[in-house]
Amino acid sequence: MAGTVLRRLFGIISIIIFTTFLGAGGFGAYMLLLGAVTIMSVIAAMGLAPGTMRFVVQKRTEGQADQVAGLVRTASWVGFASSVVVVLVGWAAAGPIVARIFHQPEQVGLLRWMMLAVPASVLCSLWLHATMGFHRMEETFWISDLFGPSTRIGFFLVLILGGFSLGAAVGAYIGAAVASAVLALRALRRLVPPGPARPKPGEVWTLLSFSLPLLGAGAVGMIMEWTDTMMLGYFTATSQVGVYNVALRVATLSVMIHLGFSSIFAPISADLLQRNKMESLDQLLKIDNRWVFTLTLPIFVLAMLLSRDILAIFGPELTQGSVALMVLTSALFFNACTGSCGAIIRMSGRTRLAFANNCGAGVLNVLLNLLLIPRLGILGAALATGASIVVVNALRLVQVWWLLKLLPYDRKWVKPVVAGLAGGLAVTGLQKMAPLASPVWNLALSALVFSLCFVGLLLLLRVEREDRLMLRLLRARVFGGV
Repeated sequence: MAGTVLRRLFGIISIIIFTTFLGAGGFGAYMLLLGAVTIMSVIAAMGLAPGTMRFVVQKRTEGQADQVAGLVRTASWVGFASSVVVVLVGWAAAGPIVARIFHQPEQVGLLRWMMLAVPASVLCSLWLHATMGFHRMEETFWISDLFGPSTRIGFFLVLILGGFSLGAAVGAYIGAAVASAVLALRALRRLVPPGPARPKPGEVWTLLSFSLPLLGAGAVGMIMEWTDTMMLGYFTATSQVGVYNVALRVATLSVMIHLGFSSIFAPISADLLQRNKMESLDQLLKIDNRWVFTLTLPIFVLAMLLSRDILAIFGPELTQGSVALMVLTSALFFNACTGSCGAIIRMSGRTRLAFANNCGAGVLNVLLNLLLIPRLGILGAALATGASIVVVNALRLVQVWWLLKLLPYDRKWVKPVVAGLAGGLAVTGLQKMAPLASPVWNLALSALVFSLCFVGLLLLLRVEREDRLMLRLLRARVFGGV
């Protein structure tokens, strides 16, 4: 969880730096390039990363750890070959993409250069997921959450001071991807025990049959994530793309806690499902979801009440995205409130169902963006994306209950709800009586007031016994390397 928070904070720092040097238009152009390359990376990955993690967990649970080396090696070669094919196809299609979709034909060279990071990104993700199969999060924290984002910022600053403009962002992305992949490989080699160079006959097909539906789910998920940006680039100016993406990236802070807990929850849930420990899984899901809700609630409340002040930190021209920020924050908060239902569906082996869910959400997202962006611009993109997020997560929640009889809610939610309402009322009163002119200080004071009310009421209402156990688990994972 600490790693996810750190990565999101690095993301906010990156936005501040990028918008300062590139402006809203330059940042929007970079996000269009990043969107194209990210979609290519997901297609090239073929769903192998989560599939490899699941099979590493399975092999270790069954006492066949010596089979891990051959499995990971084969998955790596398949991922690399797929990446090369995708880059070659993307290289040929780069001209039409930047001319007809982005309306920026002069950026064809930058897009082609940025594609060179696809193999490194694919392999880095696969290798870090393999380390997660050993129930280790340290490698992901140090490489994906700390080293990668900080290196990207460092490379960008060096290149921008060297006279580059948008090319500085592209070069920083490539350099950070390659360096992170090298470190991920070194980390994995220390964990994998010696074993046969090749997996057993039939196991490659078993891995692919599990992973390929995840390719569809991941590709549709990425299309859903980037459709709003791409369509804004097609229908509006790049400056509007920049404003929207600042609002979107800030809104994702509301689910950083959810993502952090999911990275812990996914391998544990895979292990419990493998051993058919459904009662333990049900209890874990409820605790996980209540913690996600409790820790995400302050971010949600402050974003809803102070959206203009938050965006003003990045520049006065970005405050036009304040309503979009509120819409996106609401939808992503709903995502956090539904718990780790998506992870349970995947880890239970129902990858085709995960694919169907993302397909439905992707189609809905595309249709809503086509309908709303030409009429409402940034707000239309936010409404379309928000509606798609709410629908797919509500569907996952119903499916987990229908198929596994698991529900991530209980009566213990009352305490954080009461504390959150009290904190929100206190901040509202502060804004009416004594708002500060500086957005930074206004946000800081409001966060302090909310935190005092929220934490104070939670302590007054008393902490549950299992919550103390969760605190010890989190401290062990963050500080003890467990």
